[in-house]
Amino acid sequence: MEEKNIRTEVLNQNQVDAIDEKLNSLHQQLVPISGMCNTLKGEFVRAAMRMVYRYWNDGDVCNRGYGIQTVWSSWNFIMDKASKEVTDLAVELDFCKNDEEYNQKLHVMVSLLIDQINDGNYDVPNDIDSRVYKSNERPEELEDDEEDYEEWD
Repeated sequence: MEEKNIRTEVLNQNQVDAIDEKLNSLHQQLVPISGMCNTLKGEFVRAAMRMVYRYWNDGDVCNRGYGIQTVWSSWNFIMDKASKEVTDLAVELDFCKNDEEYNQKLHVMVSLLIDQINDGNYDVPNDIDSRVYKSNERPEELEDDEEDYEEWD
């Protein structure tokens, strides 16, 4: 049987819900009630949960509008600290044309991050708070003027 590539596959609602359930489960296991996590894997879960929560509840997306204030630091944390495969997916979030595309790409990125966490990656001490994280760099492909962004329908 041929293995599916979740990165190019269109996720259905059941798959999105399953990813959310896995993220919620990890969040309950790894993230304290308040403050940053003591492991990198926990802080990745915290950052990913912030991005998913803010999107689902308020429509906030990274690098646009109010999302710059609410999820920018979590996105930056993932961009700077996760594997190249995850950060490649995170970059794609900046180029989404609509809500459905953003939701798909966000959940594909979160699914890959969950897989890497479950494989034992990122099981190291953490001293960085993703909610206030500031990157020293902005990826070259994102250097466009923010005025060029169009509002979604």
